[in-house]
Amino acid sequence: MKKYHIVAILLIVALLCSAAAIPAYASLDESPSKEETVYVLADAAGSVDKIIVSDRFANVTAEEADAYMSDLAEVQNVKGEDYWQGISENTLDLPVKISVTCTLDGKTVDVTELEGVSGHLVLRYHFTNTRKTQTEDGKTLYSPLLVLAGTILDEDTAGQVEVTNGRLISYGDKNLIVGYAFPGLLEDLQVDLTEPADAASEEPGTGVGTVSETDTYADTDIDQESLGQKVMERMEDLDIPDYVEISADVEDYEPADMYVVVSNALFREMNSSTLDDWLEDADFKEDLDTLTDAVTQLANGSSELSDGLKDLQDGCEDLSDGISQLSDGLATLDSHSEDLNQGAEQVFETLLSVAQAQIEAAGLEMEDLTIENYESTLDDLLEYLDGAEELARQTAMSQVEAAVNAREAEVEAAVTQAVQEEVGKQVTAAVQEEVTAKVMAAVQEQVWTQVLASQGLDADSYEQAAAAGLIGEEQQNTLQTALDAQMETEEVQALLDANVQEQMGTEEVQTAISSNTEVQMQTKEVLAMIDQHVEEQKDAIIEENYNSEEVQSQIAAAVQQASDGKVQITDLKEQLAAFRTFYDGLAEYTGGVTSAAEGAATLNESMPDLISGVETLATGSQELADGLAEFQEEGVQKLTDFLDRDLNRIKDQWTEVIDLAKAHRSFTTETEGLESTVKYIYKLS
Repeated sequence: MKKYHIVAILLIVALLCSAAAIPAYASLDESPSKEETVYVLADAAGSVDKIIVSDRFANVTAEEADAYMSDLAEVQNVKGEDYWQGISENTLDLPVKISVTCTLDGKTVDVTELEGVSGHLVLRYHFTNTRKTQTEDGKTLYSPLLVLAGTILDEDTAGQVEVTNGRLISYGDKNLIVGYAFPGLLEDLQVDLTEPADAASEEPGTGVGTVSETDTYADTDIDQESLGQKVMERMEDLDIPDYVEISADVEDYEPADMYVVVSNALFREMNSSTLDDWLEDADFKEDLDTLTDAVTQLANGSSELSDGLKDLQDGCEDLSDGISQLSDGLATLDSHSEDLNQGAEQVFETLLSVAQAQIEAAGLEMEDLTIENYESTLDDLLEYLDGAEELARQTAMSQVEAAVNAREAEVEAAVTQAVQEEVGKQVTAAVQEEVTAKVMAAVQEQVWTQVLASQGLDADSYEQAAAAGLIGEEQQNTLQTALDAQMETEEVQALLDANVQEQMGTEEVQTAISSNTEVQMQTKEVLAMIDQHVEEQKDAIIEENYNSEEVQSQIAAAVQQASDGKVQITDLKEQLAAFRTFYDGLAEYTGGVTSAAEGAATLNESMPDLISGVETLATGSQELADGLAEFQEEGVQKLTDFLDRDLNRIKDQWTEVIDLAKAHRSFTTETEGLESTVKYIYKLS
């Protein structure tokens, strides 16, 4: 949605109108006061969807502010104790009702369905004043309001834009439209002068009043009824609009929001006392005589003006020559502006090139410096250098890790070799235990045979006798004791060791040991242990290398280099900023010279028209003198009679209208003792 800054534009205009109506705050006025803004959100056709009331209080407590807004829903304190906001459902008390009609190529269309249409579009925003009051004498008066309506149309989708009762301002590819209306004001200004006024309204002793039913204009050539009718016709011709109309040729139209500001501040600040004082002044008649004398003097002065204009005409000739010389001089000066700007730009670019070379020589990388980007680029570089220490540590760690990871195969081979040796020892011990058991069994069998032989027995006969129960337990124990004693002898132990070593050295046993070792090396447990030991070994090497004096020195050097670089870049940025000030100032100067040269050339071109205009003015001044004489005779006297008789009636009605404006001070419930002002901002979207 293209809102642009239309809200700000309308608010500025509205505030200019209402500046004098803002209540005093702070120490200037300690009385309670409220500045109220009513935001009305409506659809494109003017139907109200939501009303937000925003009040700014002064010299009011939070409890009092909350109480003042008791007729609103969702009341909340939005800022400090002074700013409050609430929601109102009271659409009937809005001062203006907005209705929107729309035609496309002459056919009535729904204003809410304009997205993407093409053709000749006419939008009319009609404003109806809802603040109507019935006076005691039966007249209907409206509280006077100023309405400012604004929107922005994009020339890409809306061309040939025209506005009725407003102004069109083009800038770039946008058209700013600000319209104005005074709904109800034309009706307020209708004063029927064809009816005789009440003679009792004349103030005693002033000689100023309105005519009675028996009064006539016998002493003048003015007929009251015809004059009143003419005044009525003039009032109907007044350009006091109550609508704003926008027309445009649209293509793929994109509807824009309409913002409307409604305020009575312009009328609140009007004061009827000045008019009262004037009408009640005993010297009023004398003032009218003064007016007559002044018109006479003005007529006489017009003749003198004509003579003076002839002298001015001669002076314009000399002025034209001087302006021509000025124009030539400025044009010459302006012809060198481009060379100056180009030279400054070349110097600037050279400075940036040298700066970039110095920075890159320090080992820093960045995008090419330009006049447009050097500030942001150097700021980014300074921010980068702020994290130099952490970056240096991360870089050093990454390099150490990369170096160790490059030797991972070497580390893994060493770890695998160590694990394999350990596994081989374990397998060899297990095989040796098994071989020892077998050798011991064989040797024990030989020793047992020798023990039995010492008793005159052999193995077979012993087993038979033992089975028959012929060998007692005591004899069995004796034989076993003898066996154990023989097994512990040095001779038998040496035999055992020799046989075990002999068996362990056989090809069969060594092959078994090697085979079992390979099998163990391929188990999940051993492989996992190898991986774990590899990572532990790598971590230990990384930590050792990172904490080495060499690496820590490199980190410290990088941090110092970054610190020195920050100082240099900061100084460089300040130097470039100083030249930038000169560069921009030169551009502004040459631009001013160009504008002055163009202005002087335009003025020089327009001098013939000025001279011609002075000639015309001299001729017209004499005609003015003749016309003023006629005005004195035909107009001033009639005006004097009219002011004598009917101005009081106009003044009385206008006073009532101003009083209505001053009575409308708040949208929410008005509270006695609380000074307040109010304005309304409608948004149609």
